[in-house]
Amino acid sequence: MGKKMPGKCRVCRYARRSASELRKAEQEMRLHSAIMKNMSEAVLLATVKGPNIV
Repeated sequence: MGKKMPGKCRVCRYARRSASELRKAEQEMRLHSAIMKNMSEAVLLATVKGPNIV
């Protein structure tokens, strides 16, 4: 996970605390990136096919 996340992502901010929180943050980061990927795909679909399928 060497990529820098944009400042909007709140996970990075508390990822520096403790080891247990870091593990929790890592899981949230994975979830977050999966959600972002799905969102961008949904937005892509919406822009290609029109707003009524979302």
